[in-house]
Amino acid sequence: MVKKQNWKKFLRHILLVTNFLIVSCMIEDFFEEIPFFVYKNQSSVVLDIETYGQEGLLDTLSIKPLATFMSTANNPIFTMNLSNNYAKIIYDQKKHTIFYSRSFMIDSINSDYDCDIGIRNPYCLKSYTIESERINKAVGHIFLTYTFTEEDYRNATPLVFGEGFVGSVWRCTVGAGLQEGLLYNELRFVSESEVEGWVQLEGESEAEMYFTATYSITDETITISDDGDSFTAVLNEDYSGLVTNIDGEGECVFVKQ
Repeated sequence: MVKKQNWKKFLRHILLVTNFLIVSCMIEDFFEEIPFFVYKNQSSVVLDIETYGQEGLLDTLSIKPLATFMSTANNPIFTMNLSNNYAKIIYDQKKHTIFYSRSFMIDSINSDYDCDIGIRNPYCLKSYTIESERINKAVGHIFLTYTFTEEDYRNATPLVFGEGFVGSVWRCTVGAGLQEGLLYNELRFVSESEVEGWVQLEGESEAEMYFTATYSITDETITISDDGDSFTAVLNEDYSGLVTNIDGEGECVFVKQ
Protein backbone atom coordinates (compact mmCIF):
# COMPACT_ATOMS: atom_id res chain seq x y z
CA MET A 1 0.00 0.00 0.00
CA VAL A 2 2.84 2.33 0.88
CA LYS A 3 4.64 1.54 -2.34
CA LYS A 4 1.48 2.24 -4.35
CA GLN A 5 1.04 5.63 -2.67
CA ASN A 6 4.70 6.46 -3.28
CA TRP A 7 4.24 5.50 -6.92
CA LYS A 8 1.24 7.87 -7.21
CA LYS A 9 3.26 10.66 -5.58
CA PHE A 10 6.06 9.99 -8.02
CA LEU A 11 3.68 10.26 -10.98
CA ARG A 12 2.23 13.49 -9.63
CA HIS A 13 5.75 14.86 -9.24
CA ILE A 14 6.60 13.92 -12.83
CA LEU A 15 3.46 15.67 -14.06
CA LEU A 16 4.25 18.81 -12.06
CA VAL A 17 7.81 18.91 -13.37
CA THR A 18 6.60 18.35 -16.93
CA ASN A 19 4.03 21.11 -16.63
CA PHE A 20 6.65 23.43 -15.17
CA LEU A 21 9.00 22.76 -18.07
CA ILE A 22 6.23 23.33 -20.61
CA VAL A 23 5.24 26.63 -18.99
CA SER A 24 8.90 27.69 -18.78
CA CYS A 25 9.35 27.00 -22.47
CA MET A 26 6.25 29.07 -23.22
CA ILE A 27 7.66 31.95 -21.16
CA GLU A 28 10.96 31.75 -23.01
CA ASP A 29 9.08 31.70 -26.33
CA PHE A 30 7.27 34.90 -25.35
CA PHE A 31 10.38 36.54 -23.89
CA GLU A 32 11.13 39.74 -25.78
CA GLU A 33 14.28 41.83 -25.66
CA ILE A 34 12.83 45.36 -25.84
CA PRO A 35 15.46 47.73 -27.30
CA PHE A 36 16.22 50.92 -25.41
CA PHE A 37 18.50 53.40 -27.19
CA VAL A 38 20.84 55.35 -24.93
CA TYR A 39 22.86 58.37 -26.03
CA LYS A 40 25.65 59.62 -23.77
CA ASN A 41 27.29 63.02 -24.17
CA GLN A 42 30.71 62.73 -22.57
CA SER A 43 31.93 65.95 -24.16
CA SER A 44 32.17 69.29 -22.35
CA VAL A 45 29.67 71.07 -24.64
CA VAL A 46 25.97 70.93 -25.47
CA LEU A 47 25.20 68.31 -28.09
CA ASP A 48 22.36 68.79 -30.60
CA ILE A 49 21.27 65.92 -32.85
CA GLU A 50 19.21 66.60 -35.97
CA THR A 51 17.90 63.76 -38.15
CA TYR A 52 16.94 64.27 -41.79
CA GLY A 53 14.87 62.29 -44.31
CA GLN A 54 13.64 62.89 -47.82
CA GLU A 55 11.16 65.43 -46.43
CA GLY A 56 13.89 67.39 -44.65
CA LEU A 57 14.32 67.77 -40.89
CA LEU A 58 12.63 64.90 -39.01
CA ASP A 59 13.50 65.38 -35.38
CA THR A 60 15.89 67.03 -32.93
CA LEU A 61 17.43 66.14 -29.60
CA SER A 62 19.59 68.23 -27.26
CA ILE A 63 21.83 66.66 -24.60
CA LYS A 64 23.68 68.71 -21.99
CA PRO A 65 27.38 68.10 -21.26
CA LEU A 66 28.03 64.83 -19.37
CA ALA A 67 24.32 63.95 -19.59
CA THR A 68 22.48 60.90 -20.94
CA PHE A 69 19.27 60.50 -22.93
CA MET A 70 17.43 57.19 -22.99
CA SER A 71 14.34 56.19 -24.89
CA THR A 72 11.48 54.58 -22.97
CA ALA A 73 8.11 53.11 -23.85
CA ASN A 74 6.49 56.44 -22.95
CA ASN A 75 9.23 58.56 -24.51
CA PRO A 76 10.43 56.80 -27.66
CA ILE A 77 13.71 57.84 -29.18
CA PHE A 78 13.59 60.05 -32.24
CA THR A 79 15.19 57.01 -33.95
CA MET A 80 18.24 56.91 -36.11
CA ASN A 81 16.76 54.26 -38.37
CA LEU A 82 17.12 53.31 -42.01
CA SER A 83 14.29 55.62 -43.01
CA ASN A 84 16.56 58.56 -42.11
CA ASN A 85 18.99 59.83 -44.71
CA TYR A 86 21.50 61.30 -42.30
CA ALA A 87 22.04 62.84 -38.87
CA LYS A 88 23.84 66.09 -38.10
CA ILE A 89 25.63 66.23 -34.74
CA ILE A 90 26.19 69.84 -33.67
CA TYR A 91 28.60 70.63 -30.85
CA ASP A 92 27.81 73.87 -29.02
CA GLN A 93 26.80 75.51 -32.32
CA LYS A 94 30.51 75.66 -33.18
CA LYS A 95 31.32 72.34 -34.87
CA HIS A 96 29.41 69.55 -36.55
CA THR A 97 29.69 66.01 -37.88
CA ILE A 98 27.34 64.34 -40.36
CA PHE A 99 26.60 60.60 -40.29
CA TYR A 100 24.83 58.84 -43.16
CA SER A 101 22.55 55.81 -43.02
CA ARG A 102 23.22 52.70 -45.07
CA SER A 103 20.11 53.19 -47.21
CA PHE A 104 21.23 56.70 -48.12
CA MET A 105 24.77 55.61 -48.96
CA ILE A 106 23.56 52.74 -51.17
CA ASP A 107 21.43 55.20 -53.14
CA SER A 108 24.24 57.74 -53.41
CA ILE A 109 27.24 57.84 -55.71
CA ASN A 110 29.61 57.15 -52.80
CA SER A 111 29.05 53.52 -51.84
CA ASP A 112 31.44 53.53 -48.85
CA TYR A 113 29.59 53.16 -45.57
CA ASP A 114 31.09 54.13 -42.20
CA CYS A 115 30.08 50.85 -40.60
CA ASP A 116 31.73 48.81 -43.35
CA ILE A 117 35.03 50.67 -43.04
CA GLY A 118 35.15 50.61 -39.25
CA ILE A 119 34.25 54.23 -38.47
CA ARG A 120 31.96 54.92 -35.50
CA ASN A 121 28.49 55.82 -36.72
CA PRO A 122 25.22 56.07 -34.70
CA TYR A 123 23.47 54.31 -37.60
CA CYS A 124 25.73 51.29 -37.11
CA LEU A 125 24.96 48.81 -34.30
CA LYS A 126 28.63 47.84 -34.20
CA SER A 127 29.29 51.28 -32.71
CA TYR A 128 26.99 50.64 -29.73
CA THR A 129 27.73 48.87 -26.49
CA ILE A 130 25.04 46.30 -25.71
CA GLU A 131 23.71 45.36 -22.29
CA SER A 132 20.75 43.14 -21.54
CA GLU A 133 18.61 43.11 -18.41
CA ARG A 134 15.67 40.87 -17.62
CA ILE A 135 12.85 42.82 -15.98
CA ASN A 136 10.71 39.82 -15.08
CA LYS A 137 10.14 36.27 -16.26
CA ALA A 138 8.54 37.37 -19.50
CA VAL A 139 10.04 40.73 -20.43
CA GLY A 140 13.57 41.97 -20.85
CA HIS A 141 15.33 45.10 -22.01
CA ILE A 142 18.35 45.39 -24.23
CA PHE A 143 20.22 48.68 -23.82
CA LEU A 144 22.07 49.96 -26.89
CA THR A 145 24.42 52.79 -25.89
CA TYR A 146 26.20 55.21 -28.21
CA THR A 147 28.71 57.59 -26.63
CA PHE A 148 29.75 60.97 -28.03
CA THR A 149 33.21 61.80 -26.68
CA GLU A 150 35.41 64.86 -26.19
CA GLU A 151 37.57 63.51 -29.00
CA ASP A 152 34.53 63.51 -31.30
CA TYR A 153 34.09 67.21 -30.48
CA ARG A 154 37.76 67.99 -31.15
CA ASN A 155 37.68 66.17 -34.49
CA ALA A 156 34.38 67.71 -35.68
CA THR A 157 34.29 70.18 -38.56
CA PRO A 158 33.93 73.89 -37.65
CA LEU A 159 30.62 75.34 -38.77
CA VAL A 160 30.88 77.70 -41.71
CA PHE A 161 29.90 81.16 -40.52
CA GLY A 162 26.70 82.19 -42.27
CA GLU A 163 25.60 78.64 -43.08
CA GLY A 164 21.94 78.31 -42.22
CA PHE A 165 21.39 82.07 -41.88
CA VAL A 166 18.51 82.16 -44.35
CA GLY A 167 15.29 82.03 -42.34
CA SER A 168 17.05 82.62 -39.02
CA VAL A 169 16.10 85.34 -36.52
CA TRP A 170 18.59 87.09 -34.22
CA ARG A 171 17.35 89.23 -31.32
CA CYS A 172 18.97 91.85 -29.08
CA THR A 173 17.25 92.38 -25.72
CA VAL A 174 20.08 93.98 -23.73
CA GLY A 175 23.01 96.27 -24.36
CA ALA A 176 23.88 99.93 -24.61
CA GLY A 177 22.81 99.89 -28.27
CA LEU A 178 19.21 98.97 -27.45
CA GLN A 179 17.28 102.19 -27.82
CA GLU A 180 15.08 103.49 -25.03
CA GLY A 181 11.44 102.43 -25.38
CA LEU A 182 12.29 99.20 -27.22
CA LEU A 183 11.89 95.70 -25.83
CA TYR A 184 14.18 94.29 -28.50
CA ASN A 185 15.72 94.68 -31.95
CA GLU A 186 15.69 91.82 -34.44
CA LEU A 187 17.59 90.88 -37.59
CA ARG A 188 15.64 88.53 -39.83
CA PHE A 189 17.68 86.99 -42.68
CA VAL A 190 14.97 86.41 -45.29
CA SER A 191 17.23 85.35 -48.19
CA GLU A 192 20.87 84.89 -49.11
CA SER A 193 21.22 88.64 -49.65
CA GLU A 194 18.34 90.38 -47.87
CA VAL A 195 17.86 91.09 -44.16
CA GLU A 196 15.04 92.85 -42.34
CA GLY A 197 15.34 94.92 -39.17
CA TRP A 198 12.40 94.65 -36.75
CA VAL A 199 11.70 96.38 -33.43
CA GLN A 200 9.30 95.68 -30.59
CA LEU A 201 8.08 98.83 -28.89
CA GLU A 202 7.12 98.82 -25.23
CA GLY A 203 3.36 98.60 -24.82
CA GLU A 204 2.79 97.30 -28.38
CA SER A 205 1.44 93.82 -29.00
CA GLU A 206 3.33 93.16 -32.23
CA ALA A 207 6.77 93.94 -33.63
CA GLU A 208 7.10 96.19 -36.66
CA MET A 209 9.58 96.23 -39.52
CA TYR A 210 12.10 99.07 -39.25
CA PHE A 211 14.19 98.56 -42.40
CA THR A 212 15.13 96.21 -45.22
CA ALA A 213 18.70 95.98 -46.43
CA THR A 214 21.21 93.80 -48.22
CA TYR A 215 24.00 91.93 -46.49
CA SER A 216 27.22 90.16 -47.31
CA ILE A 217 29.47 87.88 -45.27
CA THR A 218 33.25 88.04 -45.07
CA ASP A 219 34.97 85.65 -42.68
CA GLU A 220 33.01 86.15 -39.43
CA THR A 221 31.65 89.60 -40.20
CA ILE A 222 28.28 90.52 -41.71
CA THR A 223 28.06 93.86 -43.50
CA ILE A 224 24.52 95.23 -43.71
CA SER A 225 23.98 98.02 -46.26
CA ASP A 226 21.03 100.27 -47.10
CA ASP A 227 21.19 103.22 -49.50
CA GLY A 228 24.88 103.84 -48.96
CA ASP A 229 24.74 103.46 -45.17
CA SER A 230 26.16 100.33 -43.60
CA PHE A 231 27.03 98.71 -40.30
CA THR A 232 28.62 95.42 -39.30
CA ALA A 233 27.64 92.51 -37.10
CA VAL A 234 30.56 90.43 -35.87
CA LEU A 235 30.47 86.94 -34.36
CA ASN A 236 31.53 87.25 -30.73
CA GLU A 237 34.33 85.27 -29.08
CA ASP A 238 32.20 82.46 -27.64
CA TYR A 239 30.18 82.04 -30.86
CA SER A 240 26.94 82.84 -29.01
CA GLY A 241 25.84 86.01 -30.79
CA LEU A 242 26.35 88.82 -33.28
CA VAL A 243 27.71 92.10 -31.90
CA THR A 244 26.77 95.41 -33.53
CA ASN A 245 27.65 99.01 -32.74
CA ILE A 246 25.52 101.26 -34.92
CA ASP A 247 26.68 104.90 -35.20
CA GLY A 248 28.70 104.55 -32.00
CA GLU A 249 25.55 104.23 -29.90
CA GLY A 250 26.87 101.20 -28.04
CA GLU A 251 26.97 97.46 -28.51
CA CYS A 252 23.90 95.33 -29.04
CA VAL A 253 24.35 91.53 -28.92
CA PHE A 254 21.96 89.63 -31.19
CA VAL A 255 21.30 86.04 -30.11
CA LYS A 256 19.84 83.43 -32.46
CA GLN A 257 16.21 82.59 -31.61
